Amino acid sequence: MLYPPIGETLRRTSSSTTDFQTMKVEYSPIPDLLKIIPRWHLWKDVKGRKIPIQATSGMKSARSNDPSTWTTFDIAVEAHKQLSRDHDNLGLAFEIGTESCDHPVTGFDFDDCFTESGEMQPWAREVWDLIKRDCYAEISPSGKGFKALVAGEKPKGFRCRNIIEGTQAIEVYGKSRFWTVTGDVIPSEGIFGKDDPDMLRNAVKVALRQTNEQPEPQQQTVMPSGQSGVERATLYLSKIGQISEGGRNSGLFGLAGHLFSFGLDESLVIALLQQWQLANVSPPLTLNEVTSLVRSSNKNGTPREPKGESEFKYAPIEHTEEMELDVRRLWESARSRKKYELKDVDFDAPGLISEIMSRNKELAESWLPELAFASALATMSAITCGKVTAEGTHPNLFMVGLAPSGAGKDFGRKLTRDTLYRAGFSDVLGAEVLSSGEGFVKSLETQNVQLFQLDEIAEMFGEMGDANHYMAKTGKLLKQAYSSSGDPEWKPNCRADAKNNIIVREPFPIIYGTTTPDLFYSRFSPDSVNDGLLGRLLIFSQEHYDISLGRIYKQMTATESIVEKARAWSEASSHGNLPPESFPGNRLNWTFSNESKNELLALSDEIKLNSTRGKENTGLWRRTADKIQKLALLFACSRLGPVDDGVVEVADTLRAILVVKRLTYRSIHKVQTELVKSQADADRQKVLTALKNRGGRIPKGRISVYDKLSKKTRKDVIEDLLESDRIRLEQGKDGVLQYVLNT
Repeated sequence: MLYPPIGETLRRTSSSTTDFQTMKVEYSPIPDLLKIIPRWHLWKDVKGRKIPIQATSGMKSARSNDPSTWTTFDIAVEAHKQLSRDHDNLGLAFEIGTESCDHPVTGFDFDDCFTESGEMQPWAREVWDLIKRDCYAEISPSGKGFKALVAGEKPKGFRCRNIIEGTQAIEVYGKSRFWTVTGDVIPSEGIFGKDDPDMLRNAVKVALRQTNEQPEPQQQTVMPSGQSGVERATLYLSKIGQISEGGRNSGLFGLAGHLFSFGLDESLVIALLQQWQLANVSPPLTLNEVTSLVRSSNKNGTPREPKGESEFKYAPIEHTEEMELDVRRLWESARSRKKYELKDVDFDAPGLISEIMSRNKELAESWLPELAFASALATMSAITCGKVTAEGTHPNLFMVGLAPSGAGKDFGRKLTRDTLYRAGFSDVLGAEVLSSGEGFVKSLETQNVQLFQLDEIAEMFGEMGDANHYMAKTGKLLKQAYSSSGDPEWKPNCRADAKNNIIVREPFPIIYGTTTPDLFYSRFSPDSVNDGLLGRLLIFSQEHYDISLGRIYKQMTATESIVEKARAWSEASSHGNLPPESFPGNRLNWTFSNESKNELLALSDEIKLNSTRGKENTGLWRRTADKIQKLALLFACSRLGPVDDGVVEVADTLRAILVVKRLTYRSIHKVQTELVKSQADADRQKVLTALKNRGGRIPKGRISVYDKLSKKTRKDVIEDLLESDRIRLEQGKDGVLQYVLNT
């Protein structure tokens, strides 16, 4: 079906309508240059979604990051002819990209670009006039737009999408995108294959209405390039701290990604990582487990080209002199170990986070900067999880906000809820009460990105800390889910009937709970600090707050700017629970700058030192680096928006170090005071309750039967109670010494 030459207008005629249901393909018009590139597969329409399908493996899914799922043109055509007899809605597809491709192409996708009379819209015509002499163009399967392929690699520094109005849009892709191919040709005026970089750059600029190109990120080199890859990789591993049981899979997955950046093949990475993990992972994984992680990282980990492209609706933030001063301030503050109080300036993260906090301050009855910050982070986590990763780091957080009763802890949560609903993220809003571990797991199985905004979270932590309470299992599942964030699969249960086993693909749980400080710390004991849950939390506390705002309650609604920037992430790449046929999902793969990596390496020694200073320190410092990297990635997301080739700059990392260190020092202070105090009160109460239940007196030698305390703890508690005259020691009528409750 060939269209007549294009004059002033482009019209679709009724006789040339593509049958979308049967996916008819005219093979002959497809240019030879495309046919010789072995990047072909099929695609299937599933309820309006285009799912990539391998041509050589039945109906298994194809992936933009896996060349083994592509094939030659001839094989794909033959498969299409054969499979389309038994499967409806099956089409032919070409995978755009530069990997394994001597002839890169750039794809222009024009959506909803024709008027009712069939004329091309002026905004599409403007771009078409630039590319029509050197492109291969087809009417889209829907008939509402057209697609054009231009020879040459897409210029760096450009976003991927420009929405004109409503559903009208132009998208430009250079990689990680499959192209439906129908042969329903729009004749061009030249020959496809001519490489004209200046024309292509100009066309991309006009299409995306982007006048300012973003600078290309610096090449990331972790170790000096003068050494061999093995030497550099070995040196890199020598600077990595030990990995505990909870972070083995995610930690080794990320390390494997780093090792591949040294140019090593898979067998060398397996050998190096196996040797290293035997000495540094407790307990170490088996060789088979290491091999599986390395192979998975090679396919899906870092460093990799972005698996998805995204729209950029943020105004870029330039590196100014003010920003350099900010870096210097952050650098000095992040190295201070004396203070653990955060100031408003420490929360001034550029971009969307700052906007959300400003809106909170504008509307809330009371200004709680720490809780406003936590709520903004919760919002950022919800819109970016499953969308972006940076060298194995994912942006999900576990957070708690503490403030006195009546302070307005719910204002931030309401603003988050409004933002997510209006930006198209209502599906990620999880339950506001976790009533069981099973419910938590089932929720993640249904929707792998979940933000749980929990009020009065202290009660839940108290129940999870009780080994005899059914919620104790929930605590274990929370820790497992956090450690499994972004893993290909999380299997939280193992039942005799395998059909009932739950598999959560790429879990991204996000928790933001609020309660009062006294109630929160009363639910933990010093011994519970080391179980790992408290160490996974970022604990924000607002014990003093501004009540002088003098305003009545206003509805917590996000500005249009906030909603629009959040929505840009909704449209960026895959989101939500991933079905098996589309796993793994497309995602933006960012990097940490060299300066950021240096700061993280420098911090590792401090973390190791602090972890040796008592069990409270060990439990709370253990996951500091992980939380810093997550927070730094969120700061970069706030600053950049969903761009390709994003870089977590040193300012992002230093701000994250500052915040996490301050919160960690504060938590340790609270553990050493509030938790110890709370535990001592609880131990005293055990003795007093035992006495009360036994009629106010217990023989001295029998009290251990009733209070269930350790010998040392019991001795200290009884001495304290005797000194405070709450109990006394006296001789009974039978001559036996007794502890007696004073009334």
